[in-house]
Amino acid sequence: MAATKKAGLWSDVDDVATFAHQLCEDIRESDTRALHDRLTVECARRPGQMAQVLMALAAWVNPDERITARLDRVERIAEVKAEHVMRARGVRV
Repeated sequence: MAATKKAGLWSDVDDVATFAHQLCEDIRESDTRALHDRLTVECARRPGQMAQVLMALAAWVNPDERITARLDRVERIAEVKAEHVMRARGVRV
């Protein structure tokens, strides 16, 4: 990881983008509770860097996209996560 500045910020924009992109993958693939716990710790430990990540994610969102399109995306993510949980518990889907 790149050296950080005094304010606790990433000096390399690629590091911000990499963390933000990984977060986009993790929300789809990881246990939501574990991800929440990890992010809570990261926000407390590195608030400046996490603010950079939040700003990157906000920049990636198209504010002109219909809110229903965003809700549909969240519902699809939730459905996939539910299927993974059911499979892990031996339930056929």
